[in-house]
Amino acid sequence: MINGIAAVVKSNDTTDVITYSEVRDVGRSQRKELLREQFRGEELLTKIKEARAAALKDLIDRQLIIQAFKKEGFQIPDHFLDQRIQDMIRENFNGDRNTFIKTLQAQNYSLGEFKKWRAKG
Repeated sequence: MINGIAAVVKSNDTTDVITYSEVRDVGRSQRKELLREQFRGEELLTKIKEARAAALKDLIDRQLIIQAFKKEGFQIPDHFLDQRIQDMIRENFNGDRNTFIKTLQAQNYSLGEFKKWRAKG
């Protein structure tokens, strides 16, 4: 599937975009494999659509919280970002930090740039 815009989240003078790939990533964490084991046919399609809708809602809610957080002038502590990156490495790269770094480099990001991007929400 080609990536695109799944939702635009506007709050006051801030606009953020949620992409289909972000929705898919959240949906993966909701264990589509389990859905495939439990359901078949149309019921499976319905359950997958429900999971995607729930993932999109979660991402929109998250973005609204981040926007409110920033509006108040708060900043995310570095240790929180470091922990979140460690969680991503564990969940998405089987704990292999080198593979994560190589993936960032392949996408023309440094770890510092990635941290700044994550800090922005």
